[in-house]
Parts: sequence; structure tokens; C-alpha cells
Amino acid sequence: MDIIVILLKKTAIIFLLIFLNGVRLNAASSDSLLSALEAADDSTKIHLHLKLAQHYRDIDLKIGREHADLARQLAITIKDSVQLADAEFLFGLQSFLLGDAGIALAAYQKSLDFYLRNKMNGKAALLLNEIGTLTKKHRDPKEALAYFAQALKLSKAANDTIQISNSLNNSGIVFEFWKQYDKALEYYLASASLNEKITNWEGLTYNYDNLATVYSLQGKFDKAKIIFLKAIELRKASNDMRGLGVLYNNLGEMELMRHHPGIARDHFFNALELAVKTKFHDFRKHIYAMISDSYKEQYDYKNALHYQILHVQLKDSLFTEQRSKQILELESQYNSEKQKQQIELQNAQIQRNYTLIASLAMLLLFSFILLIIYRSQQRRKQELVMQETQISATIASQEKERIRIAQDLHDGLGQLISAQRLTIHILEAEKDGVKIRELVQKSDKVLDEMHEEIRNISFNIMPTVLIKNGLIGGVCEFCERINQIGKIQIVVHEFGFDSRLHETTEISLYRVIQEWINNILKYANAKKIEVQLTRAGRDLTLTIEDDGNGFDPAAMYNSNGNGWKNIQTRIRSIHGTVDVDSRPNFTGTTFIANVENL
Repeated sequence: MDIIVILLKKTAIIFLLIFLNGVRLNAASSDSLLSALEAADDSTKIHLHLKLAQHYRDIDLKIGREHADLARQLAITIKDSVQLADAEFLFGLQSFLLGDAGIALAAYQKSLDFYLRNKMNGKAALLLNEIGTLTKKHRDPKEALAYFAQALKLSKAANDTIQISNSLNNSGIVFEFWKQYDKALEYYLASASLNEKITNWEGLTYNYDNLATVYSLQGKFDKAKIIFLKAIELRKASNDMRGLGVLYNNLGEMELMRHHPGIARDHFFNALELAVKTKFHDFRKHIYAMISDSYKEQYDYKNALHYQILHVQLKDSLFTEQRSKQILELESQYNSEKQKQQIELQNAQIQRNYTLIASLAMLLLFSFILLIIYRSQQRRKQELVMQETQISATIASQEKERIRIAQDLHDGLGQLISAQRLTIHILEAEKDGVKIRELVQKSDKVLDEMHEEIRNISFNIMPTVLIKNGLIGGVCEFCERINQIGKIQIVVHEFGFDSRLHETTEISLYRVIQEWINNILKYANAKKIEVQLTRAGRDLTLTIEDDGNGFDPAAMYNSNGNGWKNIQTRIRSIHGTVDVDSRPNFTGTTFIANVENL
């Protein structure tokens, strides 16, 4: 059996077990928590929102994330950094489970930054394991292994045995994926040793399951069987019927790999009994498929078909092409002898229908080609309209910038030059030495003002610090200039910027940040803005959050203004995407831009 298939099956089964056990443990009503929210102070509300986020994590991820987000906002309001870090972690976890990897990583990084800064190594190790799991799923197992190694180092520093064991086990899964079985065994055995010392039987059971799987893949079936049986005894002792059922299934799959379908089926029936007893329906569906496979290996197509039908009936969709094909295939094998004569009679009819089918196929192909040509033309028209819109927005923006620069030169430098010219004329006619000194001092002051005006105009055109120090330096100086006004606070976070980006990319991102913050200053009535730039490999995420008035993003998307069009044009020019999360009558807006393959 292919290693990837085995890993996927094992991961899926364990996930289902944890998920459904979570539902059982969190089955208590949330009404009491919601009622307590009404009379609680802000700090207690944060705590209650975090408990509700955990409660809904296994029931409704979207509601769970909403509670985590409410906890984040309250923590920011009362400046509770500890609970804010915990809320960011839960918000990131919910986002990851909902498939929003970019948002999850940004939240994880905020939480991790706080834990590392405050030397909370245990929680930092837990987060690094989560980031490693996210990275393994969406990027590169090698990068994930680096996160697990860092988690192992921090958990050792914190003497957190649970996280040490967790880091070792996660590292072993990566090596198992790479088919480096000896290395995987080394990590699994080290994790198991720790779990034995601290009597963490739950963790040890998973270690045994992983060890037995690797031994099976190495062909050491007798050794694998012994360890599977140890794991089964632990599950029995803990009275974990669902976990016990999973182990019986895994033992049966190993026997099926050894081509012992009868023995395998005995284990599958044990697992099926426990799945029925504990109402573990998703797992029962999997067992039906394995029982069907065991009968199929013995050429007992009648029973194979029976259990395959039971398997399909438990699926969300009973009429998918793949599963229907499996049933038809088994049915064909089961009835092959009876259907031979019928097939021969049908062949003649099929032959007569070939011409009609071929004609219909040609007609469908021709229609399909016409459809492709039509859609291609429509797409090209849309692209031309979009390009014209972008060009118009760029031209309008350039004209607006020219007008602004002309006004700055006329209103600022023009008046200062006129004043300086008048001073020079007076100096030419003045004889009194005291007045001459006063006029010289006044002239020097005017020159200083001219110099400052030129610096401001130059900064608005292209900040020198952006050219010299790059994107982070330019953004920090821009935000600091706004902070000096004293009406709003802007905080800048950056992660992973060990080297500079391409000049075009830096200018585009700087202008996008400048444009969006100016919009916040004009319309949002915000008190605080957070700018976060996260770089991971060749990917970059820009997040801008404010606590101002929310709005309907659709109104902005459909507006005729050039600001939003300029932002889209600049993000598209560096092959990125942009999204805005805001709602009317709610506080706060989040702007997210993702750029890949820098």
C-alpha cells in the first residue's frame, strides 16, 4: 500500500476521533456562558469569549472564530496583552481550520511574538508546533521540520514534557512522509519514552500506533502486531471505545497488507461493533470499505458488493461518479458469468448505436469549441475594459499628483521666494547696521522654511528613506510622521524581512499602505492602526487593521473613486491579491494583501 495513502488514512481517522470526542466533551450548553457575558466586566468577557471560541471550535468554526475575534477586540481596548496573545492564537487556529492559511499565519505570528518576547517558552513551543503543522500542509515539510525543531528547543528550555513529546512525534511524521523510516522510528521511540515516564497513556497510544504503522511499512509485521496489541490494551484500560475501534481497524489494515484477508476481517468486525456502539458513523463508513476490500481479495464479490453498498449509503452523496463506478464494477464481477450472454446480445445493439453516438460526440465537440471561442472573446473584452479602467485611474492619479505638487510649489515655495526677494530689495537700500542684521536673520529663517518645504514635497514624491533603507524603513518613517501629530497611533510589525524586496515591489506596497492609511485618516475616525508585514519564503502578507467605523466593502468596490482602483492596480502589478473585511455599524476594518512568488 502506498505510503501517502497510509498516512492520509491514519491522519483522517485520528482527526475524526479527536473531532468527535471534542464534541462529546463540549456537549454542555453554552447558554450559561452567554448569559454570564451580560453582567461581566471587560476582562471576564474576554475570558468567556475565549471559552466560547473553544466550545464552538468543534461545533461551528465560524461562530468560534467570531468569539475569538471579539476577545481580540476587547483585549486591544483594555490593553490586556496576555489575553490578546491567547485570543490571537485561537483566532489563528479557527482560521486555519476554515482554510484561511494566510490569516491564520498572521495571527499565529502576533501571538508567537508576544510569547517569545515574554519568554513564555511552553506556549511558544505549542504555537511553533501549530505553525509547523500549517506549513507542512500548505508549503514544505522541510520548513515544517525546522519549526518542530525550534518547538523542541523551547519546550526543553521550559521543561514542558508534553510539548517535547509532541515536537518529537510531529518530527517523526515528517520523516515517515519522506520514507526515512529509521529516522521516524527514532523520534517516535523518544516521544514514547517520555510519555511512559509521565504516564501520558493517551499520547503513548498514538506513539504505539505510529510505531506499528512504520514497522508495517518496513515489512516487520510481527513486531508491528505486538505494538498494536499493546496500544489496544491501553485503550481498553482507559475505556476509550472509539480509540479502541481505530486500533482494531489499523491492525486489520496491516493484516490486509500481509494478504491475510480473513484475519483482517475479524479485526474489522471488532472495529465495526465499537463504531456502531459509539455512533462513530464516519469511522463506520471507512470500516465498510475495508471489509469490502477483504472480501474482494478473496474473490467473494457478492459480500464485497454488499459492504461496498453499505459504505456508499453512508456517504454524503450517494450518486457520485466514482462510487457508482465502484458499485458497478463489483456488480459486474459478481454477475460476470450470468451476464456473458446478455453482453453478447448488447454488443450488437451497441455497434448499431456507434454511428449515432459518434455523430452526437462530434456535435458536442463542435459546440464545446464554439463555447470556448466565445468565452475567450468575452474574457478578452473584459480584460480590455479592465486595462482601460486601470490606465484611466493611473492617468487621473498622475494628474492629481501633478496638481498637488504645483499647488505645493506655488503656495509654499512661491510665497517664501517672494518674501525672500522683498527682503533682498530692502537690504539693498538699508544703511542701518542693526536693521541689516535683523533682515539677514529674517532671510536665514525664510531659507530654513524653504528647505523644510522642499523636504516635505520631496518626501511626498518619493521618501529618501524608502530608497535607502527599503520598505520597512519607509513605512516606519511615514507612520512616525503621522504619530507626531498626536491624533492617532500607528504601530508597525514586521516578520521575516532579512533582505530587501525588488524596488518596484517596495514602491508599490509603500504606495498601497500610504493610500489605505490616508483613507482611514479621512473616513474611519480611528484611534489606532496596526500595520503588519509578514514574509515567509517567497510569500508576503500585508495586514492593516484599524478600530474605526466599519463600512460596506461592496460600496467601495463599485465606487468611481481612483483610490481603490490605484490600490488594485498596484497589487495586480506585483501579482498579488487584496481583500477587505468590514461591516457597517461595527467597529474595525481589516485590509489584507497577499503576494506570492516574490
